[in-house]
Amino acid sequence: MPIEEIVVVGAGAAGLCAAWYARKRGWQPLVLDKRSASGGAWLSMDPAMPCISPIGRDRMPNASIPEGDTGHGTAQSVAAWIQEFQRREAFEIQFGVQVESVEKVGEGFRLTTTARVVLTRRLIAATGEFGNPFVPLLPGVTPAEAVHVATFDPSSVRAGERVVIVGAGNSGVELAVQLDDLGADVTVSARTPIKRPRPLPAFLSPLGWWLSGIPLRYQPKRGGCTDHVPVETKILWDRVADQRVRVVGETVERVATGIRTSEGDTVEAEHVVFATGYRRDNGWLDGVIERGGGGVPSHRDGLSTDVPGLGFVGIPCMRTWRSGFLRGFAQDAAAVVGGLA
Repeated sequence: MPIEEIVVVGAGAAGLCAAWYARKRGWQPLVLDKRSASGGAWLSMDPAMPCISPIGRDRMPNASIPEGDTGHGTAQSVAAWIQEFQRREAFEIQFGVQVESVEKVGEGFRLTTTARVVLTRRLIAATGEFGNPFVPLLPGVTPAEAVHVATFDPSSVRAGERVVIVGAGNSGVELAVQLDDLGADVTVSARTPIKRPRPLPAFLSPLGWWLSGIPLRYQPKRGGCTDHVPVETKILWDRVADQRVRVVGETVERVATGIRTSEGDTVEAEHVVFATGYRRDNGWLDGVIERGGGGVPSHRDGLSTDVPGLGFVGIPCMRTWRSGFLRGFAQDAAAVVGGLA
């Protein structure tokens, strides 16, 4: 059985960046992805959802950037950009192949997939942050019945219907605004009050960009970096200020008619949608690594501290503040591939 020089699991932006740098090293990367096309989580998002960072900051290793006429790309334009990068580079990708388990064999790895067994000297996990929608195990919540924003269809809501969105992160904000525009009666359940985002003044933006690229290992307490993605648009704050969207406290229980909050209030609703984030799609690595909170593996700058030859890309705060975002994938992939050489 032939032995691959390097296998990348995941054909999203981070995985393709890793494949690009592997090829620069003289290796012929094999990319495996359970989807039918490259693009990763961007294929599942609302096509009109805007990116957080300006398009000029999001770059593939070949210096290409997404298209956008407002200064920011959308999920649709980013997915098209990733797929154009793949077509141009013509990596060997096996779509519709899911990795079921991994074993350490000598100095390499044995991957059992839904298609065949693959042997490789090096392995990069690029399966992303959005593989497993997360719903907290609150009283009254069962995984089979809980509705997550990842699968919720806003068009199923009629004007005037009451909707509670549990969570005020970016996906919760997007859904709240979309449902308000559709005429729904929207309530957001949040742990803390909705605050007006205050982005850096334009003249400080270049400084902020430079600082975001400094390795966290050189910063006290890793710069305080967390995997929480900040809400940078003030659109939800505006809707709350205009009393178009109501905000209540943290959800502590799901009841038949809606939710119960930490203040003891019951909020009735026809729909309860959890916008409570995701967990990493890397359960297939359980045979070789230990995973921490949220499924994040033990690593140092993207290189496994448990298993030689194993690297990761796409993890927030992995190396810099840019890690985990489109704007940081290329630099992270170059460092991780270099560390595996």
